[in-house]
Amino acid sequence: MTETSHGHTTADGQSSESGLLRTLGVGLGLWVLGVGGFFGAGVGVRVAAIVGLGVEYGQSPPWVTAAGQGLAAVAMLAVGGGYAVRYHDGLWGDRDLGEHARVIGGGVLVAAVAYTTFQVGVAVAGVTLPQNVIGSTQGTWVYVALLAYTVVGAPVVEEVLFRGAIQRRLRVSLGRWPAVALASVPFLSVHAGTYVGGSTLGLGLAVALLFGVSLLLGYVYDRTNALVVPVLVHAGYNTFALTTGLLGVWPA
Repeated sequence: MTETSHGHTTADGQSSESGLLRTLGVGLGLWVLGVGGFFGAGVGVRVAAIVGLGVEYGQSPPWVTAAGQGLAAVAMLAVGGGYAVRYHDGLWGDRDLGEHARVIGGGVLVAAVAYTTFQVGVAVAGVTLPQNVIGSTQGTWVYVALLAYTVVGAPVVEEVLFRGAIQRRLRVSLGRWPAVALASVPFLSVHAGTYVGGSTLGLGLAVALLFGVSLLLGYVYDRTNALVVPVLVHAGYNTFALTTGLLGVWPA
């Protein structure tokens, strides 16, 4: 069977409808396995700590949070990487490094402007935003480790699954923008699933910002076909958000 870029009939006569259903099924499977594995691994570590070590519910020591986050990342990377490594054309794509650098710089700039506009608008309107339950962890060394993961680990783990595996597979039958948009749904699920508190409007605005950032990441990946590009744009965005938050410009 020959895969096509827009769901046309394949060489063995398979209908475009059948190819589309298969593509959607694979995308859904990667979403369920990747995001489910992420949350399942994190919860599993906490449950093991409660049952095996007698840790009180809601009072997990810092190392439990770190272990849970680490295992969750490994689970997601295993799913995304296991698929992407079979079908991906390469980390660097088919463009020169100068083009990659321009796209990365432009992507980080757009993301930073969007984040700044968002935070200014929220502050002026007095909207209460949700907090990330993972980022509220107590313990200095764990907090530093989570910051490092946010800047370095998360962009790699998430882009391998959401762009390198899911978006790439969806693009086979759906084309550019449907693939970019649909791959943003699992991206939202893994982030919004860690939010607690805040107003309904604040949660909606936070999700809208995440969706916009995901569309940007999907676009730069589709344009360059180089996984390193959305990874570095994602890392630049996270670094900007964390740095401005730690400096007290606005909440991280």
